[in-house]
Amino acid sequence: MKVYKFNKEKFNNGLLMEIGKIEEVPFFDFSDKVHCTDFFEVMVFSKISGELILDTKKFTMHDNQFLFISPFQKRKWFVNESDIRGFFLIFENDFLSDFFEDKFFAYRLQYFFNPYHTSTLKLTSDNFALINNFFGEMQQEIHHTKEDSEHLLRSILYYILTKLNREFCAYHNIETDIQYNQTIVEFKMKLEENFHKFHRVSDYAEMLNVSRVTLNKVIKLHYNLSATNLIKQRIISEVKSELLYSNKSISEIAYELNFKELHHLTRLFKQYTDLTPKQFRENYQNGL
Repeated sequence: MKVYKFNKEKFNNGLLMEIGKIEEVPFFDFSDKVHCTDFFEVMVFSKISGELILDTKKFTMHDNQFLFISPFQKRKWFVNESDIRGFFLIFENDFLSDFFEDKFFAYRLQYFFNPYHTSTLKLTSDNFALINNFFGEMQQEIHHTKEDSEHLLRSILYYILTKLNREFCAYHNIETDIQYNQTIVEFKMKLEENFHKFHRVSDYAEMLNVSRVTLNKVIKLHYNLSATNLIKQRIISEVKSELLYSNKSISEIAYELNFKELHHLTRLFKQYTDLTPKQFRENYQNGL
């Protein structure tokens, strides 16, 4: 699988972000070959038609739509590349987190690392035009950099991401105060970093220096799910992704996700999907 890495050497000033018009970048990958990136992506499409498979979710793309992609999310496009118009914005977390001294910044944004809501957003025509104009301003700033360009770009990026987060929460009916709960945000980050190794709530409670009861209470309050369910759902999502996009055996997947016995993974997977991993893979290969 192709993994695109952020080019830190492109700008002499070490700028850890880039923005541009999609139609002006011939190497932008909209192919049906599985690929991913190691950076955050925000795309705004003024024109697009077709479908996208992002991890294990498939959805139709529309004009005037935003798309948010977290690092290492696998995707396959089924679109007409020549008809696509819009902007892409890519950045590394350090570009903002170091400046604002908040290493959890990207994890506070509900459209990143969110397996429970489709990572797309459709805005009103006025709000779409507003954000689209800011994208254009940022592109001009990158093409004509000045001494203070990095600070200006950070400020605009911070505004755009925060504004889109508000709109995303309203669109998907998410409580906005969730992004300010430090336990939730840290749990979100620790889960992404450690779900391959740790599967128990007590492991994450220890990482966060809170009790298992407290962690479960906070998770239940905000997600209406237990912490155990969130952990298991993240693991299941990864298993599905590996089954769909890799040639790894089920035993290899189980080993990489720290299951001591294959039947432990099989039992968990069937509990959440009503299928064994083998059946799930076969259904996909047969177009079901």
